[in-house]
This record gives sequence, structure tokens and C-alpha cells, in this order.
Amino acid sequence: MASREHFEGNPVRRVTLDQEIEHETGVRLTILTVLILTLIGVLIVYTGVQAVSTERVYFRELTLLADRAVAKMVAREFAQVFYNVTGWIESLSQFPAVRMAEIVGTRRLFDVMLRNHQMLRFLYLTDPTGKILVKNQGIGASSDREFHPLSRDKIDRLVRRGGNFYLSDPYLADPSDPKSSSSALTYAVRVENERRECGGILAAEIGLHFLQDIVSAVNIGQTGQILVAARGKARLPEESRFPGSGSTASSVAPSPKETMPEVIFSSPLVNRFDIEDFRKFFPVEKAFHDDEKGFDYEGLTPKIASYACLRNVVLERYGPLSASAFPVPASPERTPDWLVVVQQSAQEGYVVADRLKYNVIVLVLVGLAGLGIISKLWMDSLNG
Repeated sequence: MASREHFEGNPVRRVTLDQEIEHETGVRLTILTVLILTLIGVLIVYTGVQAVSTERVYFRELTLLADRAVAKMVAREFAQVFYNVTGWIESLSQFPAVRMAEIVGTRRLFDVMLRNHQMLRFLYLTDPTGKILVKNQGIGASSDREFHPLSRDKIDRLVRRGGNFYLSDPYLADPSDPKSSSSALTYAVRVENERRECGGILAAEIGLHFLQDIVSAVNIGQTGQILVAARGKARLPEESRFPGSGSTASSVAPSPKETMPEVIFSSPLVNRFDIEDFRKFFPVEKAFHDDEKGFDYEGLTPKIASYACLRNVVLERYGPLSASAFPVPASPERTPDWLVVVQQSAQEGYVVADRLKYNVIVLVLVGLAGLGIISKLWMDSLNG
């Protein structure tokens, strides 16, 4: 009790104690304020990082969806071409002159068909033994050395399989010319006579340069590219697979190099480095089996790529007595097993997100600067 009276009676000691309490309170408030401002700063930085990440994901998805729409459009155009051309050949095989192997009438039909359909390079009719009865050359072929008749093995298999058909892999139209890059494929059908027996084989060599025109006509941004790829390397006709057989003419397993994707067509912006990157890094087998939006893949120039498989295309058809369209799946066995890939450089795909990223960074820096100013004013107020 005496010490209390002594303390209360000492004004200097009382002032000193009040100052210590006030200083201690100020320190605590300062620490609390610094912690709060630090937390706000962390939240600002975290929000900025999340915003940048979300923007990149959003624009990646947007790029993939846009490129996928283009890939499906090109794949639909390709499937439509093959739907039409195989239909022409199958319809031609039903004409009486062809079914009866009437030479003059068949030749006239071939002339009409070749004049109206420039994709057809050669049309020919063989007997069941493979002997060519009629052969006409279209304007799409420059010389007879570009003619690749079906091998006897393919003809025998068509003859044995009633109602079957044959679709080759793409091959070089003139492999003897090293400068030539024109490609073709063969489509053949079994021709049945009036007794429903095999009377021969009707085959057509189909030029593929019109498909290159489709690819070249599509423009996608500044770095957009289209590649049409097939499994394995382009082959000569006798090495092509037989649809439905599940095997190739050779029983030897292909080497890894032969199973790499072969780019059949590409847009004008594609160079050999793009093709090398595509063959090495694009997951082509996964794309053939999985229906995903697309992939990012590395290379000399990282790419964002979407794709569409020709065999998954659904076409629209009008019924004979209907004004409304109805979906018709493209025949998988009459459509090449090709993949249409639409890709852009990752830099272009993320260009908008990168621009917004800088805006977010500026906002974060402004927020942190504001916090710094608030902290300085608070400290000055305490010291004052």
C-alpha cells in the first residue's frame, strides 16, 4: 500500500509508465497492421497469379475449340469427296454395259465419267483373272506411266469376296519422277453379271490434288497450319492394305520409322521443320483412338493442335422425298484412315492471355505500391 502511494505521488514515474504502455501498444498495432497488409499483398499476388492461369486455360480452350471446328469442317469436306467418288464408281458398276463387259458401251461410259469428274485419273475394267478389258485415261493423268493396275492378289480377293470393295492407301502417282509430289489412291468394286456372279473388277485411280486445294484455301490466323496425316509412309499400290483384312500384303512387322505418321497434305505455311516436329512429338496414335479437344506438343516451335478423324465424320443427306436433312455416318471402310490436324503456335494461341497477363501484373504492382504507401503513412502517424 505504501509503494502504491509512493508511485502515485511520483508524477515522473507515472508519465514514463504511460509512455511505455503507449509505445508497446503502438508496436503491437504496427505488427498487426503489417501482418494485415502483408496478407492483403499475398492475396493480391495470389489473385493475379490465378487470373493469369485462368486466362491461359480459357484461351487455350478457346483456341482448341476454334481449331477443332476447322478440322471437322475440312474432314467433312474430305469425307464428302470420298463419299461422292466411291458412289460414282459403285453406280457405274451397275450399268448393263459394264456388267456385261460390253467394250464399246463401257468405253463411252468411261469417257463421260472422266470428262465430268476430273478427280478420276484412270478408269479400267478387268475380267475375273485380272486381264484389263477397257482402260481410259482422264485429264488428271499426264502419261500412261502413272497407271498402277491392281495386283493379281487384290483382284483375287475381290473376286472371292462377293460384294466387297478395295480402297488403297495413298501412293505417289509417278514414283519414277523424283520431283513429282502428286498422289493418288485406287478404289475398286466387284462387278456382278446377271447371274449374280463376279464378272470382273471395276477400278478407278483417284487423284488427290483437289484435296490439297481444300487445305490451301483455309486461312487460320498468322501461324495456323493444316496437316492431313495417315498412319505409316505413303506406299505403292501393291503394298496397300485390303479393307477389312486387318493385315497388309507383307507379313513383316513394320519398323518404328514406318509407323510414324505420314503427312499427305499440308497448308502453304508448313515447312519441313513443322513436319519433323509433328512426326516426332504429336501423339498421332492417341489422336486416332481418342476423341479429345487437342494437345499441346513441343518442338522447334511449340504448338497447340486440334484434330478430326475422317472416319468419325457424320455427313448430312436429304431423302428423295424430304426437304429436311438427316445425319448419315461416312462409311469408314470407304474413307481413308486419315487425321486432319489444325495447329497454331503456342505463342499465337496465348497472345491475348499474355497481353492480359501484363495488365494483371501492372494491377498487382499498383496494389502493392498502394499497400506500401498506406504502410508508410501508418508508420509516420505512429512515430508522429
